[in-house]
Amino acid sequence: MPNRMALMREKQSPIALRDLFGTSIRRKIAYLLLVSAYATGASSLALGLFSGWDKLLQLLPLLVLVPLVVAIPVCFLTVHREIANEDLTRRLREALAHDPLTRAKTRQILYERFNSNTDRRAIVMIDVDHFKRINDTHGHLVGDQVLRGVADSARLQIRGEDLLCRFGGEEFAVLLVDAAPEEALQISNRICTSLSETPIVTSAGPVKVTVSIGLTAVDPFEDIGTALSRADEALYRAKERGRNRTELACRTLAPRLGFA
Repeated sequence: MPNRMALMREKQSPIALRDLFGTSIRRKIAYLLLVSAYATGASSLALGLFSGWDKLLQLLPLLVLVPLVVAIPVCFLTVHREIANEDLTRRLREALAHDPLTRAKTRQILYERFNSNTDRRAIVMIDVDHFKRINDTHGHLVGDQVLRGVADSARLQIRGEDLLCRFGGEEFAVLLVDAAPEEALQISNRICTSLSETPIVTSAGPVKVTVSIGLTAVDPFEDIGTALSRADEALYRAKERGRNRTELACRTLAPRLGFA
């Protein structure tokens, strides 16, 4: 398993992608038009002062049209470039938000979502049992297929408002939003059972996979590091007790939910 404690200590700040590409389209166009108007006014004033106002009236249409002729193509090019930048921004955000292998969310999104919601929350830490053995037996290509299969299976067991992310290596985390402890336990058990009962289809044939799960409820104003650490301890306890099971971090709640 990866060094989860080190991962949890990382201080990640959201990347301000807009800063990479400057200001908005409207602001840039307004700036160009303002420059054009300034150029027209300055030229008109200079011509009126040095050549007479009669000459100014004769050349006024030209003084107005020349800056516009310059500004309009520049505005068009600016809009075209900004649209391309916005498309790049969207694709960068997509890449930053999703793990490219499993299409689960990234840890950065988990941190952001965690901090944006303080309702009844729970964290489910999932680790694939004996994943190194799968890689050693079938190869890393099959290992990647197994990870995708685990993510797909877990995604089917959680609700629409929940968040599945790849936490690192063969480990995943699920943020359950507005979930009572009993419901959180049911979801965790569904993830565990669905994987143990249904082998994952790979290029090497069906591969039987099990997972160990650590589950913890989250206090309203608790920081994510503390919650993840507690779920991590429960996950290790699931490993020690035989794998292919869910362990609760809250030991006082365990007997009421049928845990020893």
